[in-house]
Amino acid sequence: MVERNWPLWSGPRLSGALTFLAVLSAALVVLALPLAGAADVRVAKNVTGDKIVDFGSGVRVSVSVSSAEQLKLERLDDPVPEAFSALNYPSFCAFSPGALTCMIGVTTSNLSFTYDLVAVGAGQKVVFLPARISYTTQDGLSESRSSNEIDGFYYVGRSLINTSVSVLEVDGQAAVQAYALPGSRLRIGITARNAGALSADAVALSLKLPAGWTLSSGKVLASMQTLAAGDSGGLLATVTAPSVGNFSEGIAEFNYTATWVDAGRLRSYSAPLTVLMQMPALSAKRTETIKWRKAGNAIQAVLETEIILRNAGSAEASVSLQQEVPPVIESSSIVASLKIPGGSEQKLRAVSVVSGEKVAVPAGTVVYTDALGNKYDAFKFPAEEVRIEKSLWATVYQMTQKWFPLPQIASLVVVLAIFAFFATLTQNGYLLLAAGAVLLLAVLVLVSTAMVWFGL
Repeated sequence: MVERNWPLWSGPRLSGALTFLAVLSAALVVLALPLAGAADVRVAKNVTGDKIVDFGSGVRVSVSVSSAEQLKLERLDDPVPEAFSALNYPSFCAFSPGALTCMIGVTTSNLSFTYDLVAVGAGQKVVFLPARISYTTQDGLSESRSSNEIDGFYYVGRSLINTSVSVLEVDGQAAVQAYALPGSRLRIGITARNAGALSADAVALSLKLPAGWTLSSGKVLASMQTLAAGDSGGLLATVTAPSVGNFSEGIAEFNYTATWVDAGRLRSYSAPLTVLMQMPALSAKRTETIKWRKAGNAIQAVLETEIILRNAGSAEASVSLQQEVPPVIESSSIVASLKIPGGSEQKLRAVSVVSGEKVAVPAGTVVYTDALGNKYDAFKFPAEEVRIEKSLWATVYQMTQKWFPLPQIASLVVVLAIFAFFATLTQNGYLLLAAGAVLLLAVLVLVSTAMVWFGL
């Protein structure tokens, strides 16, 4: 067997080495392709301002983008902390809660802008998350980069006292919306809570009563001295509404105010508590009307007594009514007591059969109260005498009653005939005038019959 020793750079060894180098070169080219297209982009975010931001104050945010080459900057998304609202940002940006979005669309190698953040919350540690820029390189690659994160430096709010109505009862009943009748007792509890990041000093809470209201128990001024962050205090008062004579419908406004010292500065917060002042306002009217109706072969007089009770107030009225009506009572909806809601009315009616020349209607009274039993001015109806006189309709019907139903049938025929031949009648003035007189008489007969028959 002959052993061959090939030179180092000849024959199969040279071929294998070349093959290895070719594969290595191809791999390096593949790996280098994305690196050749990637841009060197830097995104920086900075926040300047007080470390503790007061409610309504703010900080300034600056964002800068730099690159060694020209880039088409497409979009920037910058998260906005929950406790802040963005202001004074560029026209190509838009703010929605939680984010500032900027549609840039500019080709440049450097871009920077600023905007303001105003604190709308209190008592929170704030983390400013990275801003993210999306861009297109000169080679047409779409990429994005993020900025730095800013954490652990900013707090929102020093001390902030929030107040709320914690107890609201009307005459012993819990209520969502306060309302009051004359003499109502309201139990009101106001709570003050420090929702800020630091303690509040010299904290005081007060409740101002509307004119005419009086304090029955409890207190309308409370001093809590120092409230640490998250602590709360309050006051509880029972107050009484004015009596009937000094009461007026509408809205009464209580005001509760919290004052405290924050970093040497006196601060305050006030809010209203509205109470709907309600009371009944009743009016009463009585009317008496004589009506005639058919009764067998004769006509009969009836007295219709109507009482209209209208409550123009906003509270329910409990009504007591004393009213007698003449006998013989045929029907009656007049009751001794009833309830009328605010803004509504009730009509009570009684029908009595009467005879003779006149009928006496007794006096009546209307007394009403509210849900608490407060009494209001009473109404009095005087005693009256009502004359029993025939109406025009009753007189006409009585004149034709003897020949019933011939006059009614004749009247109906006349009416139909005049309407049927109206065009012919208009050609002669005298004939038209005569037809008009006959038509009037026929209508009187028909209407009087209907009025009496139906007791209208």
